[in-house]
Amino acid sequence: RVLIADTLNELEQNLYYATDDVTSIKHFLADIYIQIKSILTHTYISIEIPFPTNAAIIELLENKYYCYEIIQFFSEQFEMCMNAVGSSSSESVLDDILHYIKHNYRENLKLESIAPLFGYNSSYLGKIFNKKVGESFNSYIDHVRIDCSKKLLQENTLKVYEIAEQVGYKNVDYFHKKFKKYVGISPAEFRKESSNLG
Repeated sequence: RVLIADTLNELEQNLYYATDDVTSIKHFLADIYIQIKSILTHTYISIEIPFPTNAAIIELLENKYYCYEIIQFFSEQFEMCMNAVGSSSSESVLDDILHYIKHNYRENLKLESIAPLFGYNSSYLGKIFNKKVGESFNSYIDHVRIDCSKKLLQENTLKVYEIAEQVGYKNVDYFHKKFKKYVGISPAEFRKESSNLG
């Protein structure tokens, strides 16, 4: 909460010195709000956050005359979001994180960058993750990536290095090493065995 208050204060200070006209500042603030709304609704899928519609947000900001009124509106809205999100149990947050991994495993996912999105610090989230899922965050991501790579190898259309990239491994040697660790054979051998079975 302190971080949000500081950020809003900083935003307010910067707006006082802005040389843009009021309309473009309002559009800029509406864009920020809509982006934050989008991130929160995608991140916390299982939580109903009572956001106004985008049209209502734009209209609301259009009707506010003073900069501090808009900042105050932001402050109230983010307080409401934090209460909605804060009331979620670690169970539902974990479901949201697993959902997030499932849809973003191709990215360079790190616990340090994901934890703040869900309002946790990374070492605490790491412990919860380990306890509930039964393996570490990194190991879980490896499993998701390797499972997806197995499906792609069975389709037999992409080269191994292309599959490695598609599932989030930039380095094909690293992908080989991980694949062998979890599957017991190399990607090429897995593909050969799969085609023999087919």
